[in-house]
Amino acid sequence: MRTDTAVRLADTVMRRYPKADDYPYRSWSYPQGYLLIGMTKL
Repeated sequence: MRTDTAVRLADTVMRRYPKADDYPYRSWSYPQGYLLIGMTKL
């Protein structure tokens, strides 16, 4: 994935879910952790 595409995707996710607990799974579940690790690596 190109860097600018990854940054735009990350911006979209952060706008849609400004707080990590708003991500539509249980609090601190695997999908939420995976998303946050991806944001950290970006």
